[in-house]
Amino acid sequence: MKTKKSLRSTPPRSETSEEIFRLLFHHHPIPMWVYDLKTLAYLEVNNAAVEKYGYSREEFLSMTLKEIRPPEDVARLINDAGKKRPELQHSGEWRHQLKDGRTIDVEINSHTLEFNGHKAALVMAQDITERKQAVELLQSSERRYRRLFEAAKDGILILNADTGAITDVNPYLIEMLGYPAEEFLGKKLWEISPFKDIAANQDTFEELKREEYVRYEDLPLQSSSGQLIDVEFVSNVYNAGSTRVIQCNIRNITERKRAEAALSASEARYRRLFEAARDGIVILDAETGMIVDVNPFLIKLLGYTRDQFLGKRIWEIGIFKDIADSKSTFTELQQKEFIQDENLTLVTSKGDSINVEFVSHVYSIDNNKKVMQCTIRDITEKKQLELQFLRTQRMESLGTLAGGIAHDLNNVLSPILLSVEMLKSSVDEKGLKILEMLETSTLRGKNIVQQVLGFARGTERESADLQLRHIINETVSMAKETFSKSISIKTDIPKDIWTVVGDATQLHQVIMNLCVNARDAMPNGGMLTVSTENKIIDEQYARMDMLATPGKYLLLSIQDTGTGMPPEVRDRIFEPFFTTKEREKGTGLGLSTVYSIVKNHKGFINVYSEVGRGTTFRIYLPVSASVQESSAAIELESFPTGNGELLLIVDDENSILQITKQTLEVFGYQVITASNGTEAVAQYVSRGKKIALVLTDMMMPFMDGPSTIRVLRKMNPSVKIIASSGLASGGDSKQDGIALANTFIAKPYTAENLLKTIHQVLHEPSK
Repeated sequence: MKTKKSLRSTPPRSETSEEIFRLLFHHHPIPMWVYDLKTLAYLEVNNAAVEKYGYSREEFLSMTLKEIRPPEDVARLINDAGKKRPELQHSGEWRHQLKDGRTIDVEINSHTLEFNGHKAALVMAQDITERKQAVELLQSSERRYRRLFEAAKDGILILNADTGAITDVNPYLIEMLGYPAEEFLGKKLWEISPFKDIAANQDTFEELKREEYVRYEDLPLQSSSGQLIDVEFVSNVYNAGSTRVIQCNIRNITERKRAEAALSASEARYRRLFEAARDGIVILDAETGMIVDVNPFLIKLLGYTRDQFLGKRIWEIGIFKDIADSKSTFTELQQKEFIQDENLTLVTSKGDSINVEFVSHVYSIDNNKKVMQCTIRDITEKKQLELQFLRTQRMESLGTLAGGIAHDLNNVLSPILLSVEMLKSSVDEKGLKILEMLETSTLRGKNIVQQVLGFARGTERESADLQLRHIINETVSMAKETFSKSISIKTDIPKDIWTVVGDATQLHQVIMNLCVNARDAMPNGGMLTVSTENKIIDEQYARMDMLATPGKYLLLSIQDTGTGMPPEVRDRIFEPFFTTKEREKGTGLGLSTVYSIVKNHKGFINVYSEVGRGTTFRIYLPVSASVQESSAAIELESFPTGNGELLLIVDDENSILQITKQTLEVFGYQVITASNGTEAVAQYVSRGKKIALVLTDMMMPFMDGPSTIRVLRKMNPSVKIIASSGLASGGDSKQDGIALANTFIAKPYTAENLLKTIHQVLHEPSK
């Protein structure tokens, strides 16, 4: 049976291949076209080209290759097209311009062929714009990195993290260490000279590789010249493409270390000054008022511990409450960079008031942090001197006024006395009695005027070397004849007392005035004691008595056992016209005259008194020049010294307490202090028999000296005690317990007297 043929004929094979090519050409995702090699005209374009370039197929077929090239690329196009040969493949990068004006980068692959009778080229145009931009960005980043790498002011090493080989080194490290690049490149880190000490084996490198971040803060490297360079070494591991690398940054910190050392030395010097300063210093945070530091002198001055200051705000500290009682006061200190105030009073932990000069200063420290430095200077002694100076000025002013009044009164009294003398011969007996009464009153007025003139003129005198014994004996003899028999008078005048330079009449007046005052203070009788003593005033004594100056004096003491004086009276007794006596019994000029005479003799006078315990006047008169020359000064080195014994000093006068403490510490003793008997007992309870000796004042608040002595004796019958007082004997030993002390020392005492007394008591058998 014959096969029946199909009516459709099978197309030739060439037609099938052409159709397949056409389909592949038009539907290929990459823009493609065919152009005439001679005319550069488009012969065919695919759909991707139409879509990518924005031209329709008809527009393309009416164009040449020149029209999608930027004008500057046309010459290159013509030159390149002329080189095309049959069967020649060609590739390259070009810039093409889209219909909307944008320019893209393309990679061209072309192949010559025959197309519809034309010598043509088939072109495939791949858009590589984004790839080129990415490459350019990478190259730009690498250029920036390179510039940073080469311009860095830190040394940089790049290592292969797998092998440890150095792949790059920057110029700064080469310059810093003085080795050429060849010394680094290709070598292992532990093989190059500068790093042998820090990377001496592969274990160290393994640590750098294992830890993503390693830092050595203080590392010494050695340069090619042998110089040691302090560096900060930091390593960081990261991926550079497919390679894992270690970047080592090496910073030269030699200058920083030197600066830190200099700063540390400066801070150390500041710290020594801060801790050795003889003023109190407290440092505050200027924003919060918090106390951040306080120096030892302020701790010692105010008696608070360091912990009681630190971490507190200034207005929370008890001693400052009066001067910084609120944040508003602190705000004032903040707003003014510098404040100075000389009229502040602080209260110590013992309750003592001290006058201080307060200075605050705000300044910046690290990172512009502001602090406030408050400097506190103890000016108690200065204030006392100022008070004494003002008192002296007031007395001089009163003296000038009194002198003028006295001069006028003399002018008034003189004609009265003359008239009385003239009238005596011309009146009867009754009139004579009246004249005699008038004369007596006038003479009394004249004597008062003479006292006023003596005070006002500074008691002008005729100076001569005097032996005070004769004047004392004469005055005491007169007193015994005129004073009440209920008053016993005793003298204590050594045979070898020094001579003084002075006016006998005036010194007689001094002794008589003081004896009369003593008599008036003992209306019910008592003991009046007049004594003398050769005295060398040293620096210790002079610091305890602001009126004294070091030198040789004859000490004249006049002591009574009378009513005594309260402090407010004692402080005013030398003021002219001040008196506690009834108007007809006192003028208030006696002690003013005494003060003026003693001052005019270049001496000074001290008064010690307590209500119910009597009064002691001590007059210090400079001795004659012959005595000054013949008697050698006592050297401090000759005084007895301690051997580390612990002494307890008890006194309510802070200045005496501190001066005595300083003196004893200089001469080898350890010293603790107490401001009253209660504190002294507490100190003794805590220290027990470690305390070798107690020196206690007799007149103190809370618990006085006698009570303190009795308590200490009960606690330890063998405790060694020295009693001290401004009164010559300390009072009535039977009543106040002085008899329980080992000995007594009168205040103010010299260093010699104090040290010898302590030495004597320490080395005598215990009671």
